Amino acid sequence: MIKYAKLNSNRAERFRIITTIETSEDRTFVRKRAENPLAKRHLRNLETNYKSLQGKLGVIRLVEPKFQDGSLVFDFIRGRTFLDEFNEAYIDKGEKEVQRIIEDFKALLDKLPTQLVSNTDERLVKNFGKFPEEKVRCLSTTCLDFNMDNLSRKDKEIYLFDYEWVTKDPIPLEFIFFRSLFYSFMNVGAVVAFKTSTNYPVVEIIPEMLVPKKIYDNYFPKLKDLRSYFRFEEKFQTEISGQTKKRFKDLDKPKVLSSYPHFSVFNEIDGLRSQVREIEEIRQKLKEQTAVVNKLSLAQSELNSIKISRTWKLAKALKNFKNSLESFFH
Repeated sequence: MIKYAKLNSNRAERFRIITTIETSEDRTFVRKRAENPLAKRHLRNLETNYKSLQGKLGVIRLVEPKFQDGSLVFDFIRGRTFLDEFNEAYIDKGEKEVQRIIEDFKALLDKLPTQLVSNTDERLVKNFGKFPEEKVRCLSTTCLDFNMDNLSRKDKEIYLFDYEWVTKDPIPLEFIFFRSLFYSFMNVGAVVAFKTSTNYPVVEIIPEMLVPKKIYDNYFPKLKDLRSYFRFEEKFQTEISGQTKKRFKDLDKPKVLSSYPHFSVFNEIDGLRSQVREIEEIRQKLKEQTAVVNKLSLAQSELNSIKISRTWKLAKALKNFKNSLESFFH
């Protein structure tokens, strides 16, 4: 039974893979199929990538693929991805917890085997330009899929369950960290924008990417060259989509924002909701006061009725007669 299905329809045909999560009587598993004949080679590359990465990722374990009926089948890892933890922390727990998860993720990347590559290396210069330092720390075995959504924790083990994009080109470890931060904050972009205020300033790196200023200050100024990292990602996305991507053309000096215009309507709605709550509280108090006034009015009406009744007149006459007797004998 299929529980989940995903098609990468925004990719070039030769990279289109259909991913499903399926259950049988005794197990849950992930199946990847080629969407068309052109994509079969890319599917086969996953098996090749597994063999090239196996035993070379330090503490990270790979989920092994197995060919079955023309598709690749993986065991389903019932753990939580770093992105699951990141989203939950950002929405429910606050920045300190978000920063802790980022630090955990960064520490994990720092454990990956690396090599020092000369800043004059042709492949490095072609992809990123020339770095100021003579030696650049790059992954020994390069996989671009070290994003938070592809790494899952289970029983103190960490699993990488997607490794489509493996290259022999030297890729800076810092770029891998940047790339994961980029897509993680893109994932919670609407929430970041909604929270933006004078008490919660954010940094707009590009219109699609907003980062809380405290987190930006902790990590992004240390990154050597954001522009070259964005440029490489743009080239990569162009290659896998088959279409020219210019999503980062507006990259400029990061801007600090204390409000986000596209979400001003939500701020107005919050203000109106606050006013409605205040009005409701006032209305309730008026209702209570009105009830007291109504009771007093009713009591006054009853008293007036008594005063004009025959019994009240007789009682008043007897009281006056009594007062007259008391005056006579005194």
